[in-house]
Amino acid sequence: MDPEAFLDLANQVVKLKMFPYFDIAHSVLCALHVREDLGPGAQAFSRKHPMSCWLSTMLVVFAGGMLCNGLLGEPILAPLKNTQQLAVATVVCPTKACIVASIIFVLDKKTDLISAPHALVYFGIVIFFVYFKLSSLLLGIHDPFVPFENLFCALFLGGIWDALAKLLGRGGNKDEKADAKKKD
Repeated sequence: MDPEAFLDLANQVVKLKMFPYFDIAHSVLCALHVREDLGPGAQAFSRKHPMSCWLSTMLVVFAGGMLCNGLLGEPILAPLKNTQQLAVATVVCPTKACIVASIIFVLDKKTDLISAPHALVYFGIVIFFVYFKLSSLLLGIHDPFVPFENLFCALFLGGIWDALAKLLGRGGNKDEKADAKKKD
C-alpha cells in the first residue's frame, strides 16, 4: 500500500467524530453482560422488573466513571450528568422493536426513503406493536426479530462456516477435548 495513501486514510479516521459509535458499542456490550449475569430467566425478569434492569445496566455502563470519581473525591453519580451518554445507554437498553420504530420514524420525517403518508407509517408501526404484543402473549414468541437475526448471523458472522465445520467433523472443540483428557 502506498504510504501516502495510508497516511491520508489515517488522517481521515482521526477526523471522524467517534462519539456515538464507541459509546453504543460499550453500552451494547454492557447490556449483554447484564443479560448474561441474569442467566436463563433474563427475559422473564426483564419483563417483570424493567426499571431494575435499566438501573443495573446504567450502573455497568457508567461503572468506570463512578469508580474513578469515588477514588478522586468527586461526586460518584457525576457521570450520569452527561445526558448524551445517558440517552445512548438508555436507547441501547429498550427493546429492538422500539429502536426499529424510531429509525422508521426518523427515516419518514428526515428523508425521502419512505414515500407513504405519515399516518400510514404510524398505523403500520402501531399494527406491528400490536402483532408483537399478541405474538408474545398468545404464541410465546418474545422476539419477532429472531428469524432475521439468525439469518444475519448465519450469513455474516460465520454461522454457515461453523455448521459446515461441525458437519464435516472439523469443528470439534479441541480445547474441550484436551481438558476432558486432563481431567481423566
